Formats: sequence, C-alpha cells, structure tokens
Amino acid sequence: MPSLLDSSADGDFGKKSVTALQKFLNQEGFYCGTEDGDWGGTTEKALQLFLKDAGYDVDFKKGVRDGGKNTELFQEFLQDEDQDCKPDGSWGKKSAMALQNFLKNEEEKGFEPLYKGKEDGEMGGMTILALQKFLTQRGCNPGPLDSGLGKQTVVALQKFLSLQPDVLELKAVRRKKRLGLKGKAKTGDSSAASAPKAKPKAKSAHSKDIIGAEMRRLAEEASMMDGF
Repeated sequence: MPSLLDSSADGDFGKKSVTALQKFLNQEGFYCGTEDGDWGGTTEKALQLFLKDAGYDVDFKKGVRDGGKNTELFQEFLQDEDQDCKPDGSWGKKSAMALQNFLKNEEEKGFEPLYKGKEDGEMGGMTILALQKFLTQRGCNPGPLDSGLGKQTVVALQKFLSLQPDVLELKAVRRKKRLGLKGKAKTGDSSAASAPKAKPKAKSAHSKDIIGAEMRRLAEEASMMDGF
C-alpha cells in the first residue's frame, strides 16, 4: 500500500502534508472533515481527540502547534513513534519534519466506507448497521449486526459517548434585564417611596355625635356659671 505522504520531509508543512495528516486521522476513526489540506478547527480537534485517545492529557483549549504543554505532548507522541523530535514545547521545522516522517511511514489504508447509502437524514437499516459496525470497531459491543436499533445497540452507543471528552465550550445564556429593575433606587425599596400617600380617614357619624354632646355640656356649664 502507498504511504500517506509521498513527498520529502523538508519541514515545510504545506497542503500535501496536512492532507496526509487528515487522511491519517480519518482512517484512525477521528473525523476531521474533507481532506482539503487546510489545518482548520475540525482537523485540530480531531488531532487532539486522537492524542487524548492515545493516552496524552491534552488541553482542548489550545492548539498542538501553539507552543506549551500541548505541543510538548504532541512531540512526545512523535518521539514515542521513533521520530527524531525533542519534547521542548516549541513547534518548529524539526517538529514538522518529524511529523512528515511519521506520515511517510504510515500506509494509506484502502478500506470500504462503513456507510454507502445516501445522506438523506433517514435512520434506516443501512445507517444502523454502519453504526453497529462502528461501535464494534471502537470496542463497544452493540450485539448482533442485525440493522436493528435495539437496547444493546443504544447501550453501546451510550457507552461510547461516555468515553468521549466534552470539548465544546457552551456559553451561558444571557438573561434579559427586567424592565421593572431599570429605575430602581440603589438603596431601599423605591416602591415604598413612589407609593401614593394614604388619605386620612373621614370622621364617622358616631364620633361627630360624641363631640357635639360634649360641646353642649360645656355650653350648659358656662351658662350656669354666668348665673352666679
């Protein structure tokens, strides 16, 4: 079988080298999209997942060529694969040459795709059978390869997903400000200050009668005093 990279290992990691890396990742089961020679986010994430699966504790927030721990781990992988690469955490021409030599030693596998049908969004028998084969290849037993989405196949899928790291950063949902909070005072409750003052209660008829009787009594006492 032909090697993944048929060009020289010159340290210039161009499109041909990136395409070879993408072929390697795809055939190892770490999907990186179209093999177009563009080292984008999908290729980066696939490489990180490959390294994680190989036992290297990568940081999914940083690229493997950005320098630091991830670069050092990638260099360790290349060194473990008998490549001349010093794990110093700095990606340069020598590291690129080591990766190119690694890809030159890897064969391009001519295997049949798991799924040969149309991408129509239907979860039919061919799709389920491809899923069962994939789970079997990844060490998660789906039971008989019968194209049936039974309990054992679902359990195998759940097991496979439980072994995968969650590398997506989900942003917290922003809550909209309630309109009623915009004019609120900094201290105290503004609702009490803005509430209308209660009007004094009108005097009851019974109270008026008592006052009137008291005034008549005082008038009578005053007239008696005038008679002395």
